[in-house]
Amino acid sequence: MAKRKRKTIIKQSAKERTKSIIDYFNKGNISQGCSLADVLRRSLNNHLDELEQAITDIALAITDEETDMENRKKAVNKIIRVKPVSFNGYGAILLQFNQYKKAIEAFEIALSTARNREEVLINYGIALMELEQFEKAVEKFDEALEVAPENVTVISNYGFALFKMGKHEEATKKFEQSFEKSSDDALTLQKYGLTQALLGQYETTVERYEQALPDRGKDIDQLLFNYGAVLVHAGKYQDAIQKYERILQLIEEETNIDLPEEIDVIHIHLGLVHYRLQSHEEAQKYFDTVIKQAHESDRESLQKINTIFAANPHGKEGVDILQELMRDSARYYQSFEYLILYDSAKQYWEMFRKQLEQE
Repeated sequence: MAKRKRKTIIKQSAKERTKSIIDYFNKGNISQGCSLADVLRRSLNNHLDELEQAITDIALAITDEETDMENRKKAVNKIIRVKPVSFNGYGAILLQFNQYKKAIEAFEIALSTARNREEVLINYGIALMELEQFEKAVEKFDEALEVAPENVTVISNYGFALFKMGKHEEATKKFEQSFEKSSDDALTLQKYGLTQALLGQYETTVERYEQALPDRGKDIDQLLFNYGAVLVHAGKYQDAIQKYERILQLIEEETNIDLPEEIDVIHIHLGLVHYRLQSHEEAQKYFDTVIKQAHESDRESLQKINTIFAANPHGKEGVDILQELMRDSARYYQSFEYLILYDSAKQYWEMFRKQLEQE
């Protein structure tokens, strides 16, 4: 009987703490909310059912309905483990999980308290771009450049915002400015590549990537993946296959690194490209490999994507389902976001759809 009473007290305590955490988050008292969340996590380490329920309740309360539950829980778990907590850090986590309006609320508070305004303004600008408030985003990037005029992340995001506003010449000047400061910056290359692909201008993009790749050490897999996407968009499928296969080779050479999810993402893209080349047998091999080791929750989507691409590799329906899978899958989400450099998923799929419109 004593044990049962003790368990009831734990449940009540968890519920009370959960409610307090939600109240703190909703009122903008992020530091207090995160501190209490950490206490909650530690107190329920031996009561995983209660911890799971608490995390679910918090996730439902502080994230929007469009985010699937798996990613909501990931967001909450990240929030709980961030120490020391800052409003910018909290906003960055919400930004990663597409909670743009709530992220902006955190960045507003951060601007009044943060010592490092540069980082806050960058995140704020990115959140505004995701909400398609490009003029406001440009204002934040202007403020950031006053603090850090040499920051290529600010300049490349500034260029992309100008591009989305239809100011293509001004955007190109910003990208060129970023290249002058860092000729092989991965983020600048990726955003520049996307904009030029959307404009149908590939030669300068290919030239930039080719200049950046020799003797590349860090982020070469990201560069190759984004370069491959540009080549797919340009219809240069054999060249794209070479880039994707080079990533697989690099992963294989890194014998101490196990990256099955990243390999799967690349295999899916290789399957798509082979279907576009009408190499159905080769494409099927890639999809069979991925489907065989996929989580049960992803298998149906993968089979559907495979069937659709086999029948029509240039159709919009297959791309739509592939986008949903890369966004919602617990297995593929993180690897895909890493390969495309985190904040560019929307533009990545926009590029793919633009190609379909042109075919």
